[in-house]
Amino acid sequence: MRDRKCLTGVSFPRVLMLTQVLPYPPDSGPKIKTYNVIKYLSRRYRVTLASFVRGDQPEHARALKRYCEAVYTVPMERGAMRDVRYLGLSFLVGQPFLMIRDDRRAMRALVDRLSAEHHFDVVHADQLNMAQYAKRVPNAFKVLDAHNALWVLYKRLWKTMAPGPRKWLLGRDWRLLKTYEGQVVREFDAVLAVSYEDKAALQEAAAAARAAPSTALQTEGRAGRVPPHPRKRPTYSPPRLRGGLRGGPP
Repeated sequence: MRDRKCLTGVSFPRVLMLTQVLPYPPDSGPKIKTYNVIKYLSRRYRVTLASFVRGDQPEHARALKRYCEAVYTVPMERGAMRDVRYLGLSFLVGQPFLMIRDDRRAMRALVDRLSAEHHFDVVHADQLNMAQYAKRVPNAFKVLDAHNALWVLYKRLWKTMAPGPRKWLLGRDWRLLKTYEGQVVREFDAVLAVSYEDKAALQEAAAAARAAPSTALQTEGRAGRVPPHPRKRPTYSPPRLRGGLRGGPP
């Protein structure tokens, strides 16, 4: 890996990349997208990756060290009994089940430790599930790479379901997701979307959330630089990726 600290005497900004799935091997649409974002950023930034993993993936994590200064992984275990507990907690706190399900103590501890050890100029949350961890990084330019408007995907799925308890639960969750996603869009310094359709849906959610301040929102088909936040120093330049990826977090 090229030394990002000393190349041409310039200290490259640090980026903390947070991913819900380890983006290697790049064998699906979202993973291909995130893998190429990391490759692109590695040319201009010192990238630290913190990712959930399913099972044992040490070789895949090592492969990403070609582009990352460091790679950290946290196991993601799921099951029916866990989901029942997370669903109950979702009702208790009034937050989307999908976000409660992926709120893990180990990832919170890792992000807090990395933030204490390093100053990150940018924190890049890949997909909505990782936004809750990006919020924990102090004094960083916060970017949400939304891929899609998640609330719209689950609303579409809800419309296809037959009446019953599962449809009722999903109907509750997509409405909570819309509010949650809108709040994140407004709280973050910049948001990336893969299509103008998703951009419009995210803006709709942000308007409905009625939270301030507003944020810059880009579509990756024709995205330029993320406008610098007045309180943040780095100018963050994500890649211009084309295509309309579909599908929410696994």
